[in-house]
Amino acid sequence: MLGLLDQLNNREIAIFGWTGVLLIWMLAIPKVRKAMGGVVKAFCQRPILKVIGCAAIYIFASIWLLHWRGIWTADFLYTTILWTISFAFVAMFEAEKMSSDQRHMGRIIRDVFNVTAVLIFVIELHSFSLVVELIAVPVLTFIVLLHEVSKIKEEHGRVERFLSTVLSAVGLSYLAISLWKTWIGFDEINSVDTIRAFFIPIMLSLFFLPFLYGLGVFMAYERIFGSLSIWMDRPLLRFARSRALLTWGANLDFLQRWHRAIQRERPETKDALRQSFTKLQTILKREKSPPPVAHEQGWSPWTAKVFMSDYDLNTRDYHEGYDGEWFAESNMKALGSGSPMNGIAYSVEGEAAVAKKLKLKLNVNDSRSDAHARAHFEAAALSLWLKASGGSPDKRLQDRISAMEDFALRIGSHTISLAKDDWSRGTRPEYDLVFMVSVGS
Repeated sequence: MLGLLDQLNNREIAIFGWTGVLLIWMLAIPKVRKAMGGVVKAFCQRPILKVIGCAAIYIFASIWLLHWRGIWTADFLYTTILWTISFAFVAMFEAEKMSSDQRHMGRIIRDVFNVTAVLIFVIELHSFSLVVELIAVPVLTFIVLLHEVSKIKEEHGRVERFLSTVLSAVGLSYLAISLWKTWIGFDEINSVDTIRAFFIPIMLSLFFLPFLYGLGVFMAYERIFGSLSIWMDRPLLRFARSRALLTWGANLDFLQRWHRAIQRERPETKDALRQSFTKLQTILKREKSPPPVAHEQGWSPWTAKVFMSDYDLNTRDYHEGYDGEWFAESNMKALGSGSPMNGIAYSVEGEAAVAKKLKLKLNVNDSRSDAHARAHFEAAALSLWLKASGGSPDKRLQDRISAMEDFALRIGSHTISLAKDDWSRGTRPEYDLVFMVSVGS
């Protein structure tokens, strides 16, 4: 043991010393210590340990495959451990986002080729002494896992911030020393091994993406059928799960839409469940080949959904609500940088195959950027009218919108209106503006 300790140099002692002081100081705070206990308890739950075990088996299989092809050798064990800590375990806790959001998948893939690969490459160029690695690797692995678990619940926010500070301090120290050693010993770096050390984390990451996607699908099914178990008996739940797997597979968008529908309808028999699948499949077919809609009757919902795409107001799917009305709505898009911020949103309302109302809503909370928000709303409202009518700008309508005062105007088969809701009742400069294009009475 003394021989191992003798291998520590002054820089390594400094890293361990400052990290230890930071840990002791933070753990001396009672609230942090209590919250840490809760995080450790959450981490040790069987479902989390099972997922980590499955990931370890998958990673081992990927390493064996690379070793079988002569790409991976024991010389890259440290690289692999660093990749597991910095990428694999962290990405696992974002698996459900990755499987349901293609943009998140794109961000993960970009990280594979830039941040993750470069950081691991630089840090791995110069390993530390044996005693440092024997202590640091398992400790850092445990801290990273605890950090990811602490993100799950808001009540563990204090622990999450504490562990972020620790990981940042250790990571920056590792990176700084490795960069310094690389600078002074650049000529000693073996070019072939260096290239392999750079590409092995990338290859491992690409191999790991299918596991992450599968884990995300599994987590989504567990979450959805866990919520259904509250009111659905076990035989019906097993039937619903097997039918969902056969019908929707890994398509989480369809799965979540079906889940929303049966939460509203609450089927209690297998026949009713079968009808829920058939009903959604009919809707999906209608979306794929929308029926034509006469101009005076309204709009095709799937055409109207994208009227405001130029303003980044993309709606979610068009579906039936609890009151029998069909609708699709966008998220509230932030305007300006105040707190609370102003926002704008777009929605489509109507019947199963025809949209009857198009709404654009401006929510004003910050009077300092009121002018900017209103100008944005005016331009969006005029654009909506042009898309909805398929005609040319109307000077009379443009003047009415610019005035930002209540009005209702009939143009052909369309009714155009603007209404202000001063929901603060004059106590604060906060209000809503709703611009609507509709057909019918």
